Amino acid sequence: MCCREIVERVYAELVSRGEPESHAREAGVVIFTFHHPEVPAAEAVATVESWTRPPLLH
Repeated sequence: MCCREIVERVYAELVSRGEPESHAREAGVVIFTFHHPEVPAAEAVATVESWTRPPLLH
């Protein structure tokens, strides 16, 4: 999806400025839903969470 880079950048910049991760993720959801209003809210949240979640370490 075209807005992934935007969502990841906004999330990273907000977190680096001390904003809580939950607020940064919410901002990402707002951006995502602006670009993809056809996507259901739950799917938008899940998509943004998958893009902004830190990688799992084994």
